[in-house]
Amino acid sequence: FVLKMKHCKFLFQFILTLIFFDLLPTLRALQEKPVTVEKEDLRSKGIFGSLKSILEYLQLPQYRSLPTIKEMIKKYRKSLHIGKQLTDFLPGPRRRFIVIEGLYTSKRHAVAKLVARSLRGKHILNPFRKLAGVNTLPATYDTRRAYYSLTKYGIANLVPKLLALQPVVMERYWLDQAAFVIAKTFGGNLPQLDTGLYDWPSDLIKPDITFFINADDKSTEHPNLPNEISNFTLNILRVYDKYKKVMNITEINSNQKLWDMVKEVLTQVRLLGPDVV
Repeated sequence: FVLKMKHCKFLFQFILTLIFFDLLPTLRALQEKPVTVEKEDLRSKGIFGSLKSILEYLQLPQYRSLPTIKEMIKKYRKSLHIGKQLTDFLPGPRRRFIVIEGLYTSKRHAVAKLVARSLRGKHILNPFRKLAGVNTLPATYDTRRAYYSLTKYGIANLVPKLLALQPVVMERYWLDQAAFVIAKTFGGNLPQLDTGLYDWPSDLIKPDITFFINADDKSTEHPNLPNEISNFTLNILRVYDKYKKVMNITEINSNQKLWDMVKEVLTQVRLLGPDVV
């Protein structure tokens, strides 16, 4: 009898899981209360739309003398010496710049590594340790957001030089940080598209193609909750739905075998045309 009860309980949980993931697209598309956001308020929330806004924030009197902030600026300047600050690609032939984002680290990382290997490209995971590492992260939440935003610009300084030699496959670029911050700041009530919040920074190198590996019902990142997606994760999914309306993002279903995801990414990359552009 006890064994039958356990089987019934498992079957009930399994059915609930199927129902939840059948409703997931609906949950992502729930009507949100309109939120008005003034552009000048974004920085106060730790949302930075340009390199200038990041550096200005870090140079505020209460931050600029802190050892951690000084180290952050030093690391960024180092990236300028190694690469070159550009708002566009270097003239002449270059390889493809591919970005892979995703909610679950292990799947995103595995796909990115295999895609880079298949393309004989350079695989980069942000923050790039050689450039972005600091001994101690900033103490306040907003300065940590500024730090992670600055790391994206640091690694972007190297991209043009690398693309002259080989494709670049990067994880955790701008959208990774932006989606996290927006979801954390606004929760389920996301700002509308016309706020400028979802605009790609004009001074940051843009990838040729961006992939987003979505959520599934078998997360290995949270083994204690294998069949649950948190409200925060749903909010991130909603943020990406917003981004997909203003830029080209290819969503990859993570509820499939690893090599099937890799093949799907490679197929989309090859549809872009020649490897050298």
